[in-house]
Amino acid sequence: MVLLKTEIDLRTTIIFAVFMIVAIIFMYVKSYFDEQKGYDSEEKHMIKDIIRNLMPDGTAVYAIWFESSSSVRIKTTSYWYYAVGFNDNELCVVPLSVEKGELSFSKHFIIKKEDLGMITCALNNKKNWYDATFYDKEQREILKIIVQGSNTKDDRFSPVNIQQQEETRAYGSWLATWQEEVNRVNNAPVKYKKILNSDCYLKSNRK
Repeated sequence: MVLLKTEIDLRTTIIFAVFMIVAIIFMYVKSYFDEQKGYDSEEKHMIKDIIRNLMPDGTAVYAIWFESSSSVRIKTTSYWYYAVGFNDNELCVVPLSVEKGELSFSKHFIIKKEDLGMITCALNNKKNWYDATFYDKEQREILKIIVQGSNTKDDRFSPVNIQQQEETRAYGSWLATWQEEVNRVNNAPVKYKKILNSDCYLKSNRK
Protein backbone atom coordinates (compact mmCIF):
# COMPACT_ATOMS: atom_id res chain seq x y z
CA MET A 1 0.00 0.00 0.00
CA VAL A 2 1.42 3.31 -1.08
CA LEU A 3 0.68 6.33 1.11
CA LEU A 4 -0.29 9.49 -0.67
CA LYS A 5 1.71 12.65 0.01
CA THR A 6 -1.27 14.24 1.76
CA GLU A 7 -1.51 11.21 4.09
CA ILE A 8 2.19 11.44 4.92
CA ASP A 9 1.89 15.18 5.58
CA LEU A 10 -1.12 14.60 7.83
CA ARG A 11 0.68 11.87 9.77
CA THR A 12 3.74 14.11 10.20
CA THR A 13 1.55 16.96 11.40
CA ILE A 14 -0.19 14.73 13.93
CA ILE A 15 3.12 13.35 15.25
CA PHE A 16 4.53 16.87 15.59
CA ALA A 17 1.37 18.09 17.34
CA VAL A 18 1.48 15.18 19.81
CA PHE A 19 5.17 15.84 20.47
CA MET A 20 4.50 19.54 21.16
CA ILE A 21 1.61 18.72 23.51
CA VAL A 22 3.77 16.26 25.46
CA ALA A 23 6.60 18.80 25.65
CA ILE A 24 4.27 21.52 26.92
CA ILE A 25 2.79 19.21 29.55
CA PHE A 26 6.28 18.18 30.66
CA MET A 27 7.41 21.80 31.02
CA TYR A 28 4.24 22.72 32.89
CA VAL A 29 4.61 19.81 35.33
CA LYS A 30 8.32 20.58 35.84
CA SER A 31 7.58 24.25 36.46
CA TYR A 32 4.81 23.35 38.93
CA PHE A 33 7.02 21.02 40.98
CA ASP A 34 9.94 23.47 40.86
CA GLU A 35 7.63 26.18 42.14
CA GLN A 36 6.41 23.99 44.99
CA LYS A 37 10.00 23.22 45.97
CA GLY A 38 10.74 26.95 46.06
CA TYR A 39 8.51 27.71 49.05
CA ASP A 40 10.82 25.86 51.42
CA SER A 41 13.94 25.26 49.36
CA GLU A 42 17.54 24.94 50.52
CA GLU A 43 18.44 27.98 48.41
CA LYS A 44 15.77 30.12 50.08
CA HIS A 45 16.99 29.14 53.55
CA MET A 46 20.55 29.94 52.48
CA ILE A 47 19.58 33.44 51.34
CA LYS A 48 17.77 34.10 54.61
CA ASP A 49 20.67 32.78 56.69
CA ILE A 50 23.19 34.96 54.84
CA ILE A 51 21.16 38.12 55.43
CA ARG A 52 20.22 37.19 59.00
CA ASN A 53 23.90 37.07 59.92
CA LEU A 54 24.63 40.45 58.30
CA MET A 55 21.41 42.34 58.93
CA PRO A 56 19.38 40.76 61.76
CA ASP A 57 16.54 43.27 61.41
CA GLY A 58 16.42 43.06 57.60
CA THR A 59 14.13 41.29 55.15
CA ALA A 60 15.92 38.90 52.78
CA VAL A 61 15.26 38.50 49.04
CA TYR A 62 17.03 36.86 46.11
CA ALA A 63 17.90 39.21 43.25
CA ILE A 64 19.41 38.98 39.77
CA TRP A 65 20.72 41.19 37.00
CA PHE A 66 21.61 40.43 33.40
CA GLU A 67 22.96 42.35 30.41
CA SER A 68 23.36 41.37 26.77
CA SER A 69 25.99 42.45 24.28
CA SER A 70 26.36 41.61 20.59
CA SER A 71 29.19 41.44 18.10
CA VAL A 72 28.95 40.64 14.41
CA ARG A 73 27.94 37.00 14.91
CA ILE A 74 27.82 36.41 18.65
CA LYS A 75 25.35 37.55 21.30
CA THR A 76 26.53 37.22 24.89
CA THR A 77 24.41 37.56 28.03
CA SER A 78 26.01 37.98 31.44
CA TYR A 79 24.17 37.16 34.66
CA TRP A 80 24.72 38.27 38.26
CA TYR A 81 23.04 36.88 41.37
CA TYR A 82 22.60 38.41 44.83
CA ALA A 83 21.29 37.86 48.31
CA VAL A 84 19.77 41.18 49.36
CA GLY A 85 18.64 42.45 52.74
CA PHE A 86 16.82 45.71 53.38
CA ASN A 87 15.60 47.75 56.33
CA ASP A 88 14.58 51.37 56.83
CA ASN A 89 18.07 52.82 56.46
CA GLU A 90 20.28 50.33 54.61
CA LEU A 91 20.44 47.93 51.69
CA CYS A 92 22.78 44.96 52.19
CA VAL A 93 24.01 43.31 48.97
CA VAL A 94 25.83 39.96 48.87
CA PRO A 95 27.14 38.79 45.47
CA LEU A 96 26.51 35.10 44.81
CA SER A 97 28.28 32.67 42.52
CA VAL A 98 27.13 29.34 41.12
CA GLU A 99 29.45 26.37 40.65
CA LYS A 100 27.99 23.03 39.55
CA GLY A 101 24.59 24.08 40.81
CA GLU A 102 25.87 25.12 44.24
CA LEU A 103 25.56 28.67 45.56
CA SER A 104 28.40 30.41 47.36
CA PHE A 105 28.78 34.03 48.43
CA SER A 106 31.47 36.68 48.61
CA LYS A 107 32.09 39.88 50.54
CA HIS A 108 28.98 42.01 50.99
CA PHE A 109 28.57 45.77 50.74
CA ILE A 110 26.12 48.22 52.30
CA ILE A 111 24.23 51.02 50.56
CA LYS A 112 22.90 53.68 52.93
CA LYS A 113 19.85 55.70 52.01
CA GLU A 114 21.59 58.94 52.95
CA ASP A 115 24.37 58.27 50.40
CA LEU A 116 22.03 57.88 47.41
CA GLY A 117 21.28 60.60 44.88
CA MET A 118 18.55 58.90 42.85
CA ILE A 119 16.63 55.65 42.38
CA THR A 120 14.89 54.66 39.15
CA CYS A 121 12.78 51.56 38.69
CA ALA A 122 10.37 49.64 36.52
CA LEU A 123 7.73 47.52 38.21
CA ASN A 124 4.97 45.07 37.45
CA ASN A 125 2.57 44.63 40.35
CA LYS A 126 0.60 41.90 38.63
CA LYS A 127 3.66 39.69 38.08
CA ASN A 128 5.29 40.92 41.32
CA TRP A 129 8.69 42.00 40.03
CA TYR A 130 10.81 45.14 40.45
CA ASP A 131 13.73 46.34 38.35
CA ALA A 132 15.70 49.07 40.16
CA THR A 133 18.85 51.12 39.63
CA PHE A 134 20.54 52.95 42.50
CA TYR A 135 22.74 56.03 41.93
CA ASP A 136 25.14 57.95 44.16
CA LYS A 137 25.14 61.72 44.66
CA GLU A 138 27.07 62.22 41.41
CA GLN A 139 24.44 60.23 39.45
CA ARG A 140 26.80 57.29 38.99
CA GLU A 141 25.25 53.83 38.97
CA ILE A 142 25.94 51.83 42.12
CA LEU A 143 23.72 48.80 41.64
CA LYS A 144 21.12 47.31 39.29
CA ILE A 145 18.93 44.47 40.53
CA ILE A 146 15.71 42.67 39.64
CA VAL A 147 13.66 41.14 42.46
CA GLN A 148 10.80 38.85 41.45
CA GLY A 149 8.36 36.75 43.42
CA SER A 150 8.87 33.52 41.47
CA ASN A 151 12.26 32.02 40.64
CA THR A 152 12.46 28.49 39.21
CA LYS A 153 15.23 26.44 37.61
CA ASP A 154 14.10 27.05 34.03
CA ASP A 155 17.60 26.77 32.60
CA ARG A 156 21.27 26.94 33.56
CA PHE A 157 21.00 30.72 33.97
CA SER A 158 18.22 30.33 36.55
CA PRO A 159 19.99 28.34 39.28
CA VAL A 160 17.49 28.49 42.16
CA ASN A 161 14.01 27.43 43.19
CA ILE A 162 12.89 30.34 45.36
CA GLN A 163 9.30 31.47 45.83
CA GLN A 164 9.31 34.80 47.67
CA GLN A 165 5.99 36.44 46.89
CA GLU A 166 5.45 38.09 50.28
CA GLU A 167 9.06 39.17 50.57
CA THR A 168 8.96 40.70 47.07
CA ARG A 169 5.82 42.68 47.87
CA ALA A 170 7.55 43.96 51.02
CA TYR A 171 10.56 44.89 48.90
CA GLY A 172 8.28 46.75 46.46
CA SER A 173 6.79 48.83 49.29
CA TRP A 174 10.26 49.50 50.70
CA LEU A 175 11.58 50.50 47.26
CA ALA A 176 8.70 52.92 46.66
CA THR A 177 9.37 54.61 50.02
CA TRP A 178 13.11 54.88 49.43
CA GLN A 179 12.64 56.17 45.89
CA GLU A 180 10.24 58.90 46.98
CA GLU A 181 12.46 60.04 49.84
CA VAL A 182 15.79 59.86 47.98
CA ASN A 183 14.56 61.58 44.84
CA ARG A 184 12.73 64.29 46.80
CA VAL A 185 15.74 65.11 48.99
CA ASN A 186 18.03 65.23 45.95
CA ASN A 187 15.59 67.12 43.72
CA ALA A 188 15.27 64.22 41.29
CA PRO A 189 11.54 64.29 40.50
CA VAL A 190 9.99 61.01 39.37
CA LYS A 191 8.21 60.88 36.01
CA TYR A 192 5.82 58.05 35.20
CA LYS A 193 5.59 56.38 31.82
CA LYS A 194 3.34 53.41 31.17
CA ILE A 195 5.12 50.38 29.66
CA LEU A 196 4.17 46.80 28.78
CA ASN A 197 0.65 46.90 30.20
CA SER A 198 -1.61 48.74 32.60
CA ASP A 199 0.13 47.20 35.60
CA CYS A 200 3.65 48.12 34.64
CA TYR A 201 5.21 51.58 34.87
CA LEU A 202 8.65 53.04 34.31
CA LYS A 203 9.71 55.39 37.06
CA SER A 204 12.44 57.80 36.07
CA ASN A 205 13.59 61.34 36.57
CA ARG A 206 14.15 61.66 32.84
CA LYS A 207 11.77 63.87 30.87
